[in-house]
Amino acid sequence: MTAIGESAKFTLEVAFTDDDCARATRFILYRRYRWLGKPPLYLWPVLVVIGLGLSLWIKDPGAISWWFVPALFVLLIWFLLLFTFAQKSGLRRQMRKQLSSNPSARTPQTFTISDEGINVSGALFDTRLDWNAIVESVESKSDFFLYLSRNWAYFLPKRYFAGEDQQQELRNILTRNLRERAKVGTDR
Repeated sequence: MTAIGESAKFTLEVAFTDDDCARATRFILYRRYRWLGKPPLYLWPVLVVIGLGLSLWIKDPGAISWWFVPALFVLLIWFLLLFTFAQKSGLRRQMRKQLSSNPSARTPQTFTISDEGINVSGALFDTRLDWNAIVESVESKSDFFLYLSRNWAYFLPKRYFAGEDQQQELRNILTRNLRERAKVGTDR
């Protein structure tokens, strides 16, 4: 904790993994397209199976046996599992390729956060951001996001923090400097 009149400041070193990047990308995309949400995304396999069942029934209703509905149900479960697995593994694979092709992303990055702003540095770069550059900050269950635009954010995985005290210190700095643009301290 800092004394009154002192500027709060802490440093966090982060080595991003492909799982970190995939999780953050999913969060940003789901947040951006929340009007779509997850249920409509998972409705596609349901619609495919229902469409297949209806087309077979319309073609020859007498040929439908007792096993038809259970078979469609099994096909639906298979599609949902395949869709979920493909979505998660595809994004993870894409993030792995991105990280391996970007030399600066393969090295640890250091975030220095204070009332004066945010400094992000790595082996090949050094970036300084004033608080006015941050559109908003959002806290999720596993990360803090510092949005530079609607679609672009720096993120800090909570597992790199020393503990709850350091996370609370970040929440205090964000709230103090971003005011209503800081959406922290709640489970999202």
